[in-house]
Amino acid sequence: MQIATAFTVLASLVGLSQAFEISFPNSNGGYWVTNYTNTLNWKANSSDPSYFSVQLLNANNSQLNGNFQVGNALVTANGTAQIFIDRIPSGTYSLLFVNSSNYELDHPQVYYTSSSFEIKPNGTQPAQVTANTNADPSSSSTTAATGSASATLSSASSTGTSKPSSGKSNGASGSIKGSTAAVVGTVACVVFGLGVGLVA
Repeated sequence: MQIATAFTVLASLVGLSQAFEISFPNSNGGYWVTNYTNTLNWKANSSDPSYFSVQLLNANNSQLNGNFQVGNALVTANGTAQIFIDRIPSGTYSLLFVNSSNYELDHPQVYYTSSSFEIKPNGTQPAQVTANTNADPSSSSTTAATGSASATLSSASSTGTSKPSSGKSNGASGSIKGSTAAVVGTVACVVFGLGVGLVA
């Protein structure tokens, strides 16, 4: 009994560690259109896999027999993709995010299941899509992304300030040249002094 409870708790923790969340399409008027290139937006965090595939699922087997793959090996960090839905009957569907490296069409390893949404007939005006921020649902990745952007800007600044360092090198070179000129001047004075002494 205790072992079974431990496995249940472990499974719950595994589920909580992944934070995929689809923001479009959705059940709040965010539909797709058949025979059309549609937008898929999602959020994720660092616990999610780097790549995943997308399957379309419909409970009515007369419309869609089993899972239908519509996206393969999508990059999680991108947060968005364009998905072409070819000759899919209009109706109510859901999306599965599945393991792209352990592929079995009807027995996939499912990372995430979306809420239901509508696929409208071809020719329907596409739904309005809100730009995706690709933020972690817990907001932790938003901070991480900002830090990453700052690091990128810092790197760019470092690259941009490489020229002044070459300016310092030129300054050092100028100092060497000045020192050389001083030595030459000193030698000239000594030689001139000796010449005056000989004439006297």
